[in-house]
Amino acid sequence: MEVMEIFKAISSKPLKSVRDVQEFEISYEMREDLRNRLPKITDESEIEDLNVQKECGDVVRAVLGEQLSNAIRYAVEHQCAAIIRNLPIDHDLPATPTESRIGVDRITCSVASNVGLHNLVSSSIASYLGENNDKALRHVIPHIKSAHEKSSHGSLLSFGMHVDNPHLPLSPEKDNSTAQCPRYLALMALRCDISVPTKVVFLDDVLGKLPEYVVSILKKPIYKLKWPDSFGEIYSEKPGPVLATDEDGICYSRFDKQNVIPLSEEAELSFSIFQAVAESEGLVKKVVLLPGDLIIFDNQRMVHARDGFSPKMNGCDRWLIRLFGINA
Repeated sequence: MEVMEIFKAISSKPLKSVRDVQEFEISYEMREDLRNRLPKITDESEIEDLNVQKECGDVVRAVLGEQLSNAIRYAVEHQCAAIIRNLPIDHDLPATPTESRIGVDRITCSVASNVGLHNLVSSSIASYLGENNDKALRHVIPHIKSAHEKSSHGSLLSFGMHVDNPHLPLSPEKDNSTAQCPRYLALMALRCDISVPTKVVFLDDVLGKLPEYVVSILKKPIYKLKWPDSFGEIYSEKPGPVLATDEDGICYSRFDKQNVIPLSEEAELSFSIFQAVAESEGLVKKVVLLPGDLIIFDNQRMVHARDGFSPKMNGCDRWLIRLFGINA
């Protein structure tokens, strides 16, 4: 049976998500209080300093208060994602970079806001050797030399549904020999292009539509795990599954069309069915992040994407800052 025939059978009932990304809006007073109280991060090395992370988190907790802080944390830990709107960003924001890195001292307030939200949900900032020049802070921008890449620096090509750093072990895969796949991913908007939303899909919504035999195949180590373009070099590749389940029966994913390659016919079929369901209109949440908006989500329990776009390269293009986190 062809993939589309199977997909049509699966989707005989409308594919509609029963979940949503909970949104929280920070008041003007809270925003300005955060702006005045967050520490000044002037060097990228400070981002991974646990004391700096705690200081940022303590300020966020104090300003937002116990009720709102707990609600955000619950949404991320138990519902996989949260959007926090109207966080402070820097008044004198420089032009959107197109090639060279921007010194963190130019966007210190924005970075501290992102770090503080990670700490709020017990996420410790992580960087990866060989990825993003070994830096934690990633500028999600249309890089002038990467227009045709399917990466956070690309623009012209659509960046399909994926999990970041899928070649690394998922949470249920106990492997102390290497770093784990990022558990949390936070994207904060400094500049917005309303025509380029961030697309997110809940893994459980996809799993709820898949036949059990497809899920069982996706749990087999019959997929080649490639290293993403952001690592800049080609490293050794190894086989692994798309899905892994922990002792509580919770499923985790490393789905990524670009970097997870099926090695057999049954692997290809199941992978294609997963992709077709994940990209179905009824499951995709389109999130427009305005300047000062942040989405933080469980990287292993959701997939995300963006459409291709034509950057203007005039200093006003879409600009997000990304930070990975692992369980603290």
